[in-house]
Amino acid sequence: MRKIIGGVFLVIVLLGVLVSVVGFSDAAMYMSGKMLGVNSAAMEDLEKESRAEADITYVDGHFATCEEMDGKLGISGDTHEVYYYIVENISADDMKKLIDGEMSGNIRNYFAYVVSVSSFDLKEKLDKNYRGWTDYFNGNTNEMPEAVHIEGKLCEQPKSSGYIKIRNNALKEIGIDASEVAALRLIDEKPDTMSLAMFGGGIGAVLVGAVGEICLYASARKKKREEFYY
Repeated sequence: MRKIIGGVFLVIVLLGVLVSVVGFSDAAMYMSGKMLGVNSAAMEDLEKESRAEADITYVDGHFATCEEMDGKLGISGDTHEVYYYIVENISADDMKKLIDGEMSGNIRNYFAYVVSVSSFDLKEKLDKNYRGWTDYFNGNTNEMPEAVHIEGKLCEQPKSSGYIKIRNNALKEIGIDASEVAALRLIDEKPDTMSLAMFGGGIGAVLVGAVGEICLYASARKKKREEFYY
């Protein structure tokens, strides 16, 4: 019986480790307290997953819509549409100077990066920014469009050959070289609270299992000592 109970505690420990590992990435983002400001970052800063925010001045356009599925530990969740955009990291001031001919050469902290959003409201704002620049360059308005604020996190871009081909074709049409594009994309999802709960629950399970094993071991030792002195 003691072996069975010990086996149960061991399983609890192993499951706890598994669950906490799955939730560790997002939990680490929250616990670090760091928020990367993309506008003042260098392209190399977008090589590590982290919480991030940006005020996007210039949207080159929407290039793909994908259906993505939520899920943890191999459990499938709901599917939702995700809208992909190419944007450029340039401030409104630098953009105005560039247009007015007051700036030439390299633009400070310039690079392009991919933004993906599942929020339809953000999709509308990004589309509005793109249309605004089209109207501005066509002489239909004298006002530059408003920047779009996005707070979320940096994560990997899809690795499928289909996605890479579509993205590279879009970059070619825009006139941006692939070497000018940051490795990670900015998504509008904040670190997952479910992951935080899984991390905390996993750690709790490890502690419960470990304490159970210790108590079981201590109980067995005590019984042996009593039998010896009897």
